[in-house]
Amino acid sequence: MRTGRTCCCERCFAMPGMAFSVLGHMEVTTPAGRVDIGTRKQRMLLGLLLRSANQPVPPSQLVDALWWHGEVPSSSGANLRVYVHKLRRAFEAGGQEERLVSGGNGYLLAVRPGELDSSRFEEFVTQGREAADGGDLERASSLLGQGLGLWRDDAYAGLTDCPPLAEEAARLEELRLSALHDRLAADLTLGRHTDVIATARGLVAEHPMRERFTEQLMLALYHTGRQGEALEAYQRTRQALVDELGIEPGPELRRVQQEMLRGAPILVRSEQPTVSGEQSAGPAELPGDVETFTGRSDEIARLRAALTAAGRRSAAVCAIAGPGGIGKSALAVHVAHQVADQYDDGQLYVDLSGSTPGVRALEPIEALSRMLRSLGVEGSAVPIDTHEAAVRLRTLTKGKRLLFVLDNAVDAAQVRLLLPAHPDCGVLVTSRKLLATLDAAVCERLEVLPDDDARALLRRLLGLARVNAEPEASAEVVRRCGRLPLAIRIAAARLTSRPTWKIRTLADRLAAEQDRLSELEVDDRAVRTSFMASYRDLDSSAARMFRLAGLLDTTDISVSAAAALADVQEGEAETTLDRLADAQLMETRVPGRYGTHDLLRLFAGERVREEESEPERQQAAERVVHWYLASARRATEVAAHGRRPSLAPEPKLPGLALESMDDVCAWVDAEARNLPAIVAQASGISPELTVALAADLYAPFDTCGRFREQLVVGRLAVEACDVTGDPHYRAAAHASLGGAHNRTGNLDLSIHHAEIALAAAREAGDLRSESSQLNLLALSHRQAGRLKQSISLFHQALGLVRRQGNRYVEGVMLTNLGTTYQKADRLGEAVEAHSASLAIAEEVGNATGVAVALGHLASIDRSTGSPADAVKRYRAALDADGVAGTRETPLEAEHWWGLGQAYRDLGEIEQATDARRRCLAILDLLDLITAEERQIIEARSDSEAPEAIRMIM
Repeated sequence: MRTGRTCCCERCFAMPGMAFSVLGHMEVTTPAGRVDIGTRKQRMLLGLLLRSANQPVPPSQLVDALWWHGEVPSSSGANLRVYVHKLRRAFEAGGQEERLVSGGNGYLLAVRPGELDSSRFEEFVTQGREAADGGDLERASSLLGQGLGLWRDDAYAGLTDCPPLAEEAARLEELRLSALHDRLAADLTLGRHTDVIATARGLVAEHPMRERFTEQLMLALYHTGRQGEALEAYQRTRQALVDELGIEPGPELRRVQQEMLRGAPILVRSEQPTVSGEQSAGPAELPGDVETFTGRSDEIARLRAALTAAGRRSAAVCAIAGPGGIGKSALAVHVAHQVADQYDDGQLYVDLSGSTPGVRALEPIEALSRMLRSLGVEGSAVPIDTHEAAVRLRTLTKGKRLLFVLDNAVDAAQVRLLLPAHPDCGVLVTSRKLLATLDAAVCERLEVLPDDDARALLRRLLGLARVNAEPEASAEVVRRCGRLPLAIRIAAARLTSRPTWKIRTLADRLAAEQDRLSELEVDDRAVRTSFMASYRDLDSSAARMFRLAGLLDTTDISVSAAAALADVQEGEAETTLDRLADAQLMETRVPGRYGTHDLLRLFAGERVREEESEPERQQAAERVVHWYLASARRATEVAAHGRRPSLAPEPKLPGLALESMDDVCAWVDAEARNLPAIVAQASGISPELTVALAADLYAPFDTCGRFREQLVVGRLAVEACDVTGDPHYRAAAHASLGGAHNRTGNLDLSIHHAEIALAAAREAGDLRSESSQLNLLALSHRQAGRLKQSISLFHQALGLVRRQGNRYVEGVMLTNLGTTYQKADRLGEAVEAHSASLAIAEEVGNATGVAVALGHLASIDRSTGSPADAVKRYRAALDADGVAGTRETPLEAEHWWGLGQAYRDLGEIEQATDARRRCLAILDLLDLITAEERQIIEARSDSEAPEAIRMIM
């Protein structure tokens, strides 16, 4: 994986109207934002046009490339024109008209200088090599680094199954590797051996057959006195060459090895880079680098690129933000050591004490005084006026290459006067707050470590053997530490100081949430203390919101739910949540939703138990659960076409104003991981509330394809219903769980719970519930193959529904009956039932019912040998899906699958394949298909329907 960067070169201060990025997954941006390129074919087309930017590409070449893998469809020309039209529309939406033009020779994409990242990369490489040829290795290394920093992933990632793009990607990759060789060569000559080792190790592992990378790694190791490691690197490469290719290393690599064995002095170069002119001894105040620093490769690349970029107009200011314990200071110091040789006039370090427990933050004048003294100003000559001292600092730093590390800042105001102005200076600032108002070249917001890096950190701290001896316990410790670097270091320190402990011992101790923060303390380091420093800086309303959020066992919270939780207006809630995000105690990855990592959630739980009374905690929990109840109740009204749930209690406050199925499914998807937790939380308030909430979530879960969540919620409802002793709640709870089992294919359990629900409904004298349970029983018996029994149950249910005069439900049950007739091969009766259902759905305005009925009638058309009619009806069903707001649901997936089968019957293979892929994409999105099942289906055009579709059908 290559890393991205924020470009600071002079050219990019006047960036053109668009930016095309192909050094990774393709992206297009305009001043208006990112452009949605559209389908894979459109992305491929754009890639082909960018490959030949500013040159016309004949349509025939584009068609051959787009359909290289098989027979070119007869509609290819029309399809190409559609793709071109859609790309133009996308460009026009970003205010970039006339970019994609057509003429007699083909299609031409106009790309201005500096807009295409691969062209900028090649320009950087050319300029870097020219600088190296001219002897300016500093500039060569910087330019090559800037070019390499443009790579985010493999070139044209995800599109290289297209041969022309694969060819272009291979050319660019070869140039990238060549540029890496050149950059390492320049850094070797400059004496940056530590940097070369760090980079070359990964390259040797990734490209073991490229002997020059091994040679450069060996030289860097040798120059740092690590001759044994250098010779081991040679042996590993030799073994790889012998094993894979049956050949020995080339003469140059063998010569380097032989000279190392002799200790040839010609290989030993100065540890320091050559600097022109007299070098005065400047301040060298950096703390020692963290020997066990792990991960953050992307962030390091961006920070280094900004701090070493040529042609800057002002000092390179890099801001690093994140919550306590995330590793901000360690990253800043680590990067500072890596770029220190670029700042040969000195490196200054100041701890601003912005979040140090028990220590007052430095005033700007105090920090300025320290820095001026470090730069040689006598104490009596240091100005006492803050602004005068800031001017003096800027004067002293003019023309000097100085690096400033301003650690632990309170906010931007504390830092602003401490910044040098000269472009040869660099600054690294860390803070628990986002320093958004600083004019920073790079703003890095750190999150917890990725799982692989978190495990790697534990291995480095404890040793490979100890961690590998207990891999499962090690993974559990990392997970319990929330992948927070400070927590992992404390856990490792506890294990190191207790050599008799197994890793499993600590993993078990961390399992108890109420004790976890206490376990993560050692000597003067504690996760709780780190969090407390940020918490104490909050104003009262933000502190209250933070600790109240600790009541919830959810992954995140919406603004509306937070407003209910804290009993405030939504505008106030959003402002407060934003303040918490600025303080790095919450994060927002999706607009309008705020979350926090596990250890901070536990800390918030401690604070709410400590600072809020039991009645206040109970009232807050009730408010938010009732907000979810109101939102679920409205979702049911939309999903069930106006039917209002009847179970008490009524919500005590309003929920979301959901208007369409798109709204419902968007809400259900956003809250999918939270809703089971909220239902569980409701059980601590009242069993009736638990069952009511579960019942109100049934229709939204079912319609939006959230069957696994429905199963969890149904179990919680069944646990709660017996406490009520009320048959109404018993019927609703068992119906919820029975329906979930039906959807997930466990028919015996579905029938078991449906029978309990039916008995309870009859005990309660609830005709609507009774008809609903008969319907569920009929569905399960149908899926179990007991068609006669299913048909009889459906007729019983229809009789009850007609007595109630509920035309909407009558139409739904007629559809179910019609489907059962289909399975029984009683197609005439099936058509009659589905046609009646379609008429009722149109009568009551049930667009979903229209879509369902049309889909079933289309299926009968296929069965009776009328695939052309089936295509028309499936197309109409898909249109109805759009009207109903049931896009990206199991229902739409079923219709795409049926359409694909109908096209296959007609011999229209491309359209059939496209329809099947659309079906699989929806199932994939809903997590209703495994990668293995999808691979099997995609490999054969005659494969049976996916399991999820078979269950629906």
